[in-house]
Amino acid sequence: MTMSGEHGLLADPMKDKLDVRVQLDQARLLVMGGTGFLGKVWLSMLLHHFPEVSHVYLVVRPKMKNGEVIQDSTARFWAEIAPSKVFEPLRERYPGAAYKALLSQKITVIPGDVTEDFA
Repeated sequence: MTMSGEHGLLADPMKDKLDVRVQLDQARLLVMGGTGFLGKVWLSMLLHHFPEVSHVYLVVRPKMKNGEVIQDSTARFWAEIAPSKVFEPLRERYPGAAYKALLSQKITVIPGDVTEDFA
């Protein structure tokens, strides 16, 4: 960043502009919190507006009841997250089986619970 004059104005303000599309091109991202409302909105918008993202590794907690797994992480993703209304723009762009194919290609579910004590 270069400064110019006594007021510290940028000589070329566009030179240091962050290009998000370039930063995300072929990016592989690890995402935690993608199953909550804001996380789903963010994930939907990411896939809709930045198709050049290579892959998303999404940490999904399995559904538990009384300390037992009643639905594994992948099943929970397909049952609760993928059908969410916030993904409607993607379903419109990729109708029918193309939607599932897109999610299968772009997202890998990683089972995990960030609240679990590993000590």
